[in-house]
Amino acid sequence: MSKGLSDLESRVSTLEDQMRIATSDAAEALVLARAADRDVSNVHAAVRANQHVINALRQTQLEQGAKLNRLDAKVDNLVGVVAEQGLVLSEHTATLAQHTATLKDQSTTLAQHTATLKEHSATLAEHGQKLDSLSDKVGSLDARVDSLDSRVDALDAKLAEKFDSLDKKIDSRFAEVVALLQQRPES
Repeated sequence: MSKGLSDLESRVSTLEDQMRIATSDAAEALVLARAADRDVSNVHAAVRANQHVINALRQTQLEQGAKLNRLDAKVDNLVGVVAEQGLVLSEHTATLAQHTATLKDQSTTLAQHTATLKEHSATLAEHGQKLDSLSDKVGSLDARVDSLDSRVDALDAKLAEKFDSLDKKIDSRFAEVVALLQQRPES
C-alpha cells in the first residue's frame, strides 16, 4: 500500500508542477494578449482620427466643388451676355453698312454711330476684363483643389503605413505567442 501511496504522491506532485507551468504560461499569454489589444486599440484610434481628417477634407472638396459649379454658372451667364453683345454688335455693323452705302453725306449721323460703337467696344473690353478676372479665379481654385488632392494622397499613404505597421506588430506578437507555446513542455 505504501508503494501505491508513494506513487500517488509522486503523480500529484508532478500534476502540481505541471499546473504551475500551465498557470505561468497562461499568465504570460494573458499579458501578451493585453499588450496586443492595447496596440490594436491605439491603431484604431489613429485610424479614426485619420478618418475624421479625410472626411473633413472631403467636405471641403464638396464645398469647393459647389463653389466651382456656381462660378461655372456665372461664367456661362457671362458667355451668354458676351454672345448677346456680339449679336448687338453684328446688328450695328449691318446698320452701319447700310448707312454708309445710302447716307454718305450725313456725317453727323455717322459720328453718332461711331460713338455708339466706341461705347460697345468699351463694354466689350470691360466684359473681357471680367472674364480674365474670372479665369484667374478659376485657375486659383484649380490650384487649391490640386493641393487638397495632394493632401488626401499623403493621408492615404500614412494610413497604409499605419496598417503595415499594425500588421507587423500583430505578426510579431503572434510569433511570440507561438514560440512561447512551442517552448512549453508537453504533458
